[in-house]
Amino acid sequence: MTTNLAAASIIATGTTTTRTLGARFADVINVKDFGALGDNSHNDAPNIQAAFDAAFGTSASPHGSASATSNKAVFFPAGAYKCGSTLTLTKVVGGRIFGSGISSTRLEYSGSIAANTALIQTNGCAGLSMENMNLSINGFGTATIAIDLNWDNTSGGDGLHSNSFTNMLIEGDSAASGIIVARSNNGGANNLFLNCSFQTFTSGIKFAGSAAFGNCVVSGGGSGVVYWCSSSGGSVSIFGVSVEGGGGYGIKVDSNVAVAVSGLRSEATKIFSISNGQVSIRGATHADPGASCEFANITGGKVLIDGCSLNANSHIVGSSGSLYLRGNFFTAGYHSTYSGTVVQEI
Repeated sequence: MTTNLAAASIIATGTTTTRTLGARFADVINVKDFGALGDNSHNDAPNIQAAFDAAFGTSASPHGSASATSNKAVFFPAGAYKCGSTLTLTKVVGGRIFGSGISSTRLEYSGSIAANTALIQTNGCAGLSMENMNLSINGFGTATIAIDLNWDNTSGGDGLHSNSFTNMLIEGDSAASGIIVARSNNGGANNLFLNCSFQTFTSGIKFAGSAAFGNCVVSGGGSGVVYWCSSSGGSVSIFGVSVEGGGGYGIKVDSNVAVAVSGLRSEATKIFSISNGQVSIRGATHADPGASCEFANITGGKVLIDGCSLNANSHIVGSSGSLYLRGNFFTAGYHSTYSGTVVQEI
């Protein structure tokens, strides 16, 4: 005999209001209540999408800003959730998605891949919080994006801004992308990435839109090109991160963007590739990876390097741009192979 307890009334200890069990459970949407198994085998994508739709509205009828108070948090219990298709979030305003931890909750893409296919695809996203999860897109190469944080500039939501990603681990092939911000060049401002790690990517985070200003990265890091700043006209602040090897530069700046880096530590052979923009690097430490290495390859832009500590094998190289140096702890000849303009050295 099966008993339906959803209509049973309860009063939580210390409170005075009677509620049904069904209403209490519905306060937070659990993806397993929608049929997701998290068993590393079943295609959980339709079940997860149903949970997202229940929490934030469907793509055809999103809650948007008008019904944002109808949103509910979405919880992923510990498990490995296979996803055979893209998960979509449309005009989400003020939502929350969270797992049990980066070692406990994993979403893994296992679908057929088309160009620019994402594991999680947004179309308008403001004030969303995503935390304590591992996203894996290993094995799918250049076409894959873990999170495509994008917006098509249509009304009904609140644009693309002010999202936060906390305690996330994102893994993929060396040619894949972790998070792309404002790929369609609409919005993309004031997003926070706190203690997020990216493993072997063309770009862990790529700041792409011209309005992608005020973005902030705190702690975390990874290998490969971890941060790619190509948002012409935007701005990015990067604090206390660690970048490692992976075949390319850890931080790449190739557009007219303002980038501030503080407190970075790296053991990578190559750290900065700068061909444009205004870049300030303060308090960075380059530990010795045991071979001749590049702290910065500067071929354009204006670069301030202030109060940094380089190992005996570190060098600044490049052919152009303007370089400002102040209070650094370098060995003699550290920029002898740089042929651009050293404007100031104190």
